[in-house]
Amino acid sequence: MILQNIAAEGAYVVIVSDALEILLFGIYTIFFAFALLILIVYKRPLPVDWSIVCATCVLYATCMAHCSLVTTDRFSVLVSSYPLPTGSDMSELLRGADALLKFAGFLSQLVMTHRCWAAWDRAWPVVVAPAVMFITGFVCGMIGPASLPVSEFQSPFIAPKKLPLDIAFCVFSLVADVLVTALLVYRLRRVWAPARNIQSISDLVFGLATCVIETGALLAAAQLALLIFLVLEHPFLLVAESLTAQIYVSPVPSPFQPLLPPPFHRHMLCASLLSACSHAHVIPPQGIAPTMMIMRLGITLLPEGRVRWATTAPEFSTVVACTSMYSEDIDLDELSPDSTMHTRISFPVAAARARRSVVSGGAYSQHQLDLKAA
Repeated sequence: MILQNIAAEGAYVVIVSDALEILLFGIYTIFFAFALLILIVYKRPLPVDWSIVCATCVLYATCMAHCSLVTTDRFSVLVSSYPLPTGSDMSELLRGADALLKFAGFLSQLVMTHRCWAAWDRAWPVVVAPAVMFITGFVCGMIGPASLPVSEFQSPFIAPKKLPLDIAFCVFSLVADVLVTALLVYRLRRVWAPARNIQSISDLVFGLATCVIETGALLAAAQLALLIFLVLEHPFLLVAESLTAQIYVSPVPSPFQPLLPPPFHRHMLCASLLSACSHAHVIPPQGIAPTMMIMRLGITLLPEGRVRWATTAPEFSTVVACTSMYSEDIDLDELSPDSTMHTRISFPVAAARARRSVVSGGAYSQHQLDLKAA
């Protein structure tokens, strides 16, 4: 039994795992706010796709619930007077945390499967095998939390494992993750690799790194780490569970062109937020990977005519990288598409410069810009 009491070998991971999960959940909260901003606020007055919004909220609620249960368990045990609570006393919290861990992973896998389906032009045969493996693994994983009696809970920090079923859960998930990742890599390379423009070694390295993350390869790596620590029954399994409940990392942008139709490049605010995440080298936690995938697929539902955003802060709709430096009030349909690529300028400088250059150049008068903003 792993971590049977506070004096067991490797007990320090109890504090480490909870601290890391709280930190990553805080980062996730920031990206969740960005997701709602893009999916709801800046999509109006166009219809909001509430199914996408609900999926994003369910992902966030699942990660929040897992973090809350784990933190409550650690706090209840560590601040209690002697004798410390036993595993039986904490069985309900541990059972819930174990179930939420597997449910969060399953939701992320569903989003990965949907992304693969969309990348392959909505060809269902491509995703049948991964979907069956994900569902089979999820069923195997949930049998343990649903059937274990209270007497089996000996550690107050980690739920007991039915090794054959939990290993089956990890193996099915790992194989399906690898398959989906391979399908995405093949599709992205086949469709977008000829259009890439690599000018330096740093571009190549950054492109390869973000390719690995974009295609979900790190999700498979996290699942592999969980499987290894589970088979070894090592105390570090506690840290692996806390991290995999929040991580499955993925920066937002891809080194390839995004899997979206050309109108996406005109949605300035969305592109600016996504690009800002990339160039700040932010690696968001688990829920953020499927959340951003949902955002990216959801943005494809915006009609082509949606080229301006109702905001009084032009710097928010000025793109940081690989799009343009024009302010929000410029009608991009009247500009050359070539002028919207490969510009890296900070938000306020680009916004002010764009507005001055457009007005002084005679393309628009200030009165016309004000009318467009209205």
